[in-house]
Amino acid sequence: MRMAFFWTPLERVSHGLRGFADPTISRQAGAAAGTEHRKVAWVCQFVHWDNYTNDQVPDLDDSAALVQHFRLRGCDGFNNCGGDVNFLTTAVNGWRALDAHFGTSGGAAPTKVPTFINLGTVKTAWTQWSAARVGNSIKVLVSNLHPIAAQSVIFPDVLNGEGGFPYSVLAPANSHSFYTYTIANAMENGRFTSNANGWGLVNGTTFESTGSPSAGSPGHVRLNGAAGQIYALTSPNILMTPTTRVRLNLNARFEGGARLRSNYYFRDKTGAVMMNGGSSMWGSTGLNVSETDSLWHNYTQDFTVANNEKIGYISFIFYVYHGDGTTPQAGDAIRLDDIVVTFP
Repeated sequence: MRMAFFWTPLERVSHGLRGFADPTISRQAGAAAGTEHRKVAWVCQFVHWDNYTNDQVPDLDDSAALVQHFRLRGCDGFNNCGGDVNFLTTAVNGWRALDAHFGTSGGAAPTKVPTFINLGTVKTAWTQWSAARVGNSIKVLVSNLHPIAAQSVIFPDVLNGEGGFPYSVLAPANSHSFYTYTIANAMENGRFTSNANGWGLVNGTTFESTGSPSAGSPGHVRLNGAAGQIYALTSPNILMTPTTRVRLNLNARFEGGARLRSNYYFRDKTGAVMMNGGSSMWGSTGLNVSETDSLWHNYTQDFTVANNEKIGYISFIFYVYHGDGTTPQAGDAIRLDDIVVTFP
């Protein structure tokens, strides 16, 4: 019964958040005045209308956890519409406990765009979880209301890159547990440690098992050049919020007179490429480099994801051009490895 009383308001708020045109944008850093959504949850202390025992109803710790779930799902605040001083104090302290993660301590405006990772609930489960990525930090809250048994929570594949985020956690019984992870690389298989799994090798781009620039990378990809033919490499999807600042870092080696360029596809919240008429929607990372030697070079490129509220993911595409920006000539090729995506 306690789990039902906990799940109901969480699902009610999450249902409202899912109903927004963009359920991930909340107080965007640098957004124009009047353009941001304001999402405010109305909260109330549980009232004993019947003779429930204390272990059957949410307690103050549950109240604090609920407002923390609301914040980790994109709410900008809450309104107390029926609770005593103890309830309100508990709820406010629970909310403020996340200030440091969101960069809003002392009432400061956020400096980075958060990405809210989970808006779903499971009515029949003992556990509910919420998470938000701010910069390279992911804060996860798992609530397990089973009275005696630990419960396993499995996280979605989109979070299981090379950044140390686990596939699952075992939440202790009768607990609200926080887990914090630092992203080392949001790009899945960016060092090609498992062949080129998850990547799209376009027009004859190949996986090479030898010749990588670092000992920790057993393979790399080669964008094979041919006269008049643009060879390309496409990445796995990365969970993304519009206007997020992204840092792309990679190693590249050039052959012939090749030039490397990179763009990113807009993908909606299902992961599908967004279309405008009959054309794919994309943006430029700004990466546009070429070298005349045959050595490995490291490049870092920062860019801001477009302010399109339908974006839920992005994926990268890397192209080989000729050095003067024309289509490749025979002998033009690029080798890529150690592709790392973070959030500065």
